[in-house]
Amino acid sequence: MLSPLRLVRRLTAALHRHTSTVAAAAAAAAGTGTGLKGHFDFKHLKATAAEMEQVIAKRQCDGDVHEVVRLYDAFRDQAFEVDRMRSWRGKVAQRIAEVQVQGGGAGGGGSTTTPMSIEDALASSDLAQLNEHGKRIKQALVDMEEELTRASERLNTAALKLPNRLHPDVPLDKPVVVYTGGTKTSEAARDHMAIASSLGGLVDFENAAKVTGSGYYYLTGAAALLELALVQYAMNRAVARGFQPVLTPDLVYRRVAEGYRFEFSLGFLNKCNPRAGYQPRGEASQVYNIEGKEDETNKLCLVGTAEIPLAGMYVDQILAPEVLPIRMVAFSHCFRREVVWMQYIKC
Repeated sequence: MLSPLRLVRRLTAALHRHTSTVAAAAAAAAGTGTGLKGHFDFKHLKATAAEMEQVIAKRQCDGDVHEVVRLYDAFRDQAFEVDRMRSWRGKVAQRIAEVQVQGGGAGGGGSTTTPMSIEDALASSDLAQLNEHGKRIKQALVDMEEELTRASERLNTAALKLPNRLHPDVPLDKPVVVYTGGTKTSEAARDHMAIASSLGGLVDFENAAKVTGSGYYYLTGAAALLELALVQYAMNRAVARGFQPVLTPDLVYRRVAEGYRFEFSLGFLNKCNPRAGYQPRGEASQVYNIEGKEDETNKLCLVGTAEIPLAGMYVDQILAPEVLPIRMVAFSHCFRREVVWMQYIKC
């Protein structure tokens, strides 16, 4: 049979485990847990900060890798203090339980308003002082956890401004011709819009401009059939190589789109420490949000690529090695401001 003191200790430990589980579940439900938040390898980023700084300069982005590293260090320090305070809370709660079992009371007549160190609390048999100390720890922990959440949000907001890394072979000044096919004609060069306008009404820019704006178009007749045929051709080619065809939703939760964030590092290109993915940047890749009365956790946005809902298919799942690799090919609308961007890059 367990002694009363050992029984209390076991019950106290079980209570702490239950409290931690409930807190984690509540955080996940509120969108502040791990789950679907953007994931960053901050340790790797800190180790390669100089490399990222060069990428930012080459891409001419607004991200500040040194600010991200500073926020990361601050977040780690705060997280350490929060963990230490949680440990103190558990030790004080256990001491209170021990004193209660031993029949301890307000020994010594000490004032309950006098702050105690954790060492004094663990040695004290004054139940009133211990309870007061426990309340102070509880309130301090609430304040610290709230600040830790804010620090996490500041860190992720700053990290989202960082660009994807560049392949070392990407030219920075002038394009490099890697392959030339076909025979060059003497005909004057025409861009895609000029070619489309010459196809006898198969591409309708005029009426699309009335509906959507300049640069958009309708595909009609053979042009519409050609696009469908190209999609079917591409899907068939992928399926023949063992890929599962998927038609994805056009809407996803905003938290899913934010969670689809991975580091594409030079380590992957060197076939070590693989980190791969897609991280759109700039005005051309603006996310279109859906207005509604939903809370922040359930807000929807239009997908900018089929990769986002594809990755979302396996959210919060742990995949066994034997089911990998999972090969999928998807077709979807891609809601990005590509047309506006083309105004700036048109040759």
